[in-house]
Amino acid sequence: MAKKSRHSRRRKKKGYKVQSQTLYTVIALLMFASSGLVVLSFGHQNEFLDKIHMAVYEQVGAGIYLVPVNLITIGLLIIGSKTLLSRPNFSIGMVIATTSLIAMTRSGELGLLLWTQLSDLISTVGAALVYLVSFVIGIVIFFNTSLAAVLNWLGVFFGVLAQSIVGSGQDKDAGLTKKLDPKDK
Repeated sequence: MAKKSRHSRRRKKKGYKVQSQTLYTVIALLMFASSGLVVLSFGHQNEFLDKIHMAVYEQVGAGIYLVPVNLITIGLLIIGSKTLLSRPNFSIGMVIATTSLIAMTRSGELGLLLWTQLSDLISTVGAALVYLVSFVIGIVIFFNTSLAAVLNWLGVFFGVLAQSIVGSGQDKDAGLTKKLDPKDK
């Protein structure tokens, strides 16, 4: 006859289990609060906000102005909001483009570290090319479009910019060479 074990039915310890959606909400709220603190730190209103500004600025340099937007879009993505800013392509593209921009400009300790690591691995020109391409990839993902559409948009943008510069220059020249007619007074 087989002996029955006295401890065959052990009670499991009942611990508190946090639902995953609750955890996601807490993380998103922390991201929103962090974003708000970074935005408030731009005003240098008190010592605490100054310390936040200096800490973030030391890490990402001029990229500090993109950090709040990144935190908000990632927070919205985590909680599953149904807004334009919470689409995965928006958040992922924004993070890729921001990281590439920070590295390309060697802004802050993070940018300098990323640039140094990659330029030591391949070369300075190679690092610039990799970060430039990753920036373009981030923009393509961000707008959820093709490279051709981005290039067309840039062509239109630079065309309008050149036209406004050339157009404003012609207006100045025309005004200087125009003869005053006594009847126009």
